[in-house]
Amino acid sequence: MTWLARISLDYETVSRLHVRNCYDWHKKAWEFFPGRPKGHPRPFLFRAIEKDDVCDFWIMCHEEPTKPVWAKNLYWKANAIKEGFPFHHRYLFDLLANPTRRDKERDAWNGRAPKHRRFNLKTPEEHEAWLVRKSEEHGFRIANDSGNRLLVDFDPRRDYTFTYRDRAPGNHVGTRYRGVLEVIDREKFALAYKYGIGSAKSFGFGLLLLAPNTIN
Repeated sequence: MTWLARISLDYETVSRLHVRNCYDWHKKAWEFFPGRPKGHPRPFLFRAIEKDDVCDFWIMCHEEPTKPVWAKNLYWKANAIKEGFPFHHRYLFDLLANPTRRDKERDAWNGRAPKHRRFNLKTPEEHEAWLVRKSEEHGFRIANDSGNRLLVDFDPRRDYTFTYRDRAPGNHVGTRYRGVLEVIDREKFALAYKYGIGSAKSFGFGLLLLAPNTIN
């Protein structure tokens, strides 16, 4: 069973919880799954969306979430995804992704040891090509308008800095995509919805937020 949950936090609560970056949100997400032993596979994707007055915290999970004590008085909604998903052919989508690629030459640059490093994509053309490639892998395509242009907008790259387990600061680069998609392989698309798209899923990337789109 898969669940999609959302909790809305005012910024006073965000400050009280000392949430400052994507790794802090990662730690808060684990609090929806108490009692899991060390090394338990991560059962969730998450996404924090900052609005003018609240921050919406979304969790997609394949273990049933529990509302944390600190969320006692906050708005909370958790729905089980019914059998048979996807239920529509077209969806509006909102995706915060970490578009990267592996590059063997850069990985071994100047004689350093190859570590299968991922490198951030930089140009709008690279970002669009990344999304098209991922859509083909995950059972959907980006819809076109009457002029055969892709129905997708994406925001400029944004840095998401964090300190991981009190070590040196790290950084992921995120791009937000919003548009219209069409499902072409239901099984692959259902897996992408459940497990996410792209890298850095532990840090708030990869979750597809969807709404049905019935406009032809």
